[in-house]
Amino acid sequence: MRVQMPYVETTKAKGKVYRYYRRDGRRHGRLKGDPGSTQFLADYYRIHAGFEGDDNTAIPGSFHDAVTQYLQSPEYLGLAESSRAIYRRYLDEAREVLGKFDIEQIKKTHVRAYRDTLQATPGRATITVKVISALYDWAGEALDIENNPAKGVKGLKGGEHQAWPEAAIDRFLNVAPADIAAVFLMALYTGQRRGDVLSLRWDALEGGGLNFRQQKTGAAVWVPMHPELAALVSNLPKRGTVMLTTETGRAWSVHNFRAAFNRARKEAGCDDLVFHGLRKTAASRLAECGCSTEEIKAITGHASDQMAAYYARSADQKRKARNAIAKLEKGTKQQ
Repeated sequence: MRVQMPYVETTKAKGKVYRYYRRDGRRHGRLKGDPGSTQFLADYYRIHAGFEGDDNTAIPGSFHDAVTQYLQSPEYLGLAESSRAIYRRYLDEAREVLGKFDIEQIKKTHVRAYRDTLQATPGRATITVKVISALYDWAGEALDIENNPAKGVKGLKGGEHQAWPEAAIDRFLNVAPADIAAVFLMALYTGQRRGDVLSLRWDALEGGGLNFRQQKTGAAVWVPMHPELAALVSNLPKRGTVMLTTETGRAWSVHNFRAAFNRARKEAGCDDLVFHGLRKTAASRLAECGCSTEEIKAITGHASDQMAAYYARSADQKRKARNAIAKLEKGTKQQ
């Protein structure tokens, strides 16, 4: 079964076939490539989205309708608040483009085409694929949908959050206001997510460490304070129940912090790095100091061994490489 795509006009000229998006009595752009190809679908969705705007009626059985139902489901509502915000944002964007199509008619090639329209922001493209896949996983049971067209669609290169290099950390801290730098350092020395750091309360202090309740997983994590972090905390002004506040003493909202952080990041020339990358930096530092997978998990709160083991392997490779070069240097001097 093929997706019914309205407003496609097919013409022939000099033996060649051309397709256009025709609406309201005129052509609005050529659709390159063959129907179903990534280029064809990318062109179609781009032009089609410009017409649909916010008028995306929830036709029964459509992608839009499935998203509406999912956002009311126990599976979605049971997610952490931060995860719900991400899922809602990217699903709302996706249904502006895919909304009127029958959810069962959307194929892998369509998901790839939509992903490719986001290639300027590879992180956004990668997360979008994951969120659409989660929607179809839910729909498999709730709506009896047999196939998940997002499964197997790879994210784009550069879509993963990168760890912050030491030089970038120095540049950021040299330009960031004190209230932004404090949040940055808290994440760097604890390996916790942005929401968990921003919501940290003074009563989380215990025995030279900090108690975190991770919003995403619900896990309770106690993190001993590094001496530099302990010095930072001891100098923080107590302006309320929340430990990290703005210069005016108010608790950060996620929106306000994101805007302030992005300004500092841009000034530091770190546009290609994101806050979540500090979590990777923290784990990488632990691994490079010889921490085991279980020790890394104890700090970051990773539920599985996969990510912690990745950092441990990476650090082990660096140690082996340093040892190899040291042996080469020693051997060269003896010759």
